[in-house]
Amino acid sequence: MNKRELRDNRDCKTLGAPYYRVGSFPAAIVTLKPLQKNRLEALLFLAMSQQKLGYTDDARKLLAEAELWFRDFQRDPYNPWYRLVELEILMTEARGLIRANLAQQEF
Repeated sequence: MNKRELRDNRDCKTLGAPYYRVGSFPAAIVTLKPLQKNRLEALLFLAMSQQKLGYTDDARKLLAEAELWFRDFQRDPYNPWYRLVELEILMTEARGLIRANLAQQEF
């Protein structure tokens, strides 16, 4: 792993996710957007941040992209079990947030 990859990983886990968790959704988006093609976690936190700011269509598109990526990740027998668990928890959170909002909009 090169220095740039290490920094990207650190930014996602030490900046992007915490920005989302404390409700700083615009800061989360700025931090995570450049990482969305490299890290599934970044894509999921970006989708949830978009949803929290009311950008439901963008959030749904990002979630759909994450769903495809996650299916591929699950099929790879070399991915460690703990990463699968971590990502499954995050996927469940993102699905719940984005799909719950979609259901509310239908009423």
